[in-house]
Amino acid sequence: MILLAIYLFFAGKGYVSIVRSSVLNLISAARQSEYVRERYWQ
Repeated sequence: MILLAIYLFFAGKGYVSIVRSSVLNLISAARQSEYVRERYWQ
């Protein structure tokens, strides 16, 4: 039971960090494409 709790804790932690990094990548990619679009129009 304790091992299961530890496993779930680490799995949840890893999942959260993966989700957070992918969200940050999406935000930075969107920001970059906006920047490219602005440069292209000027």
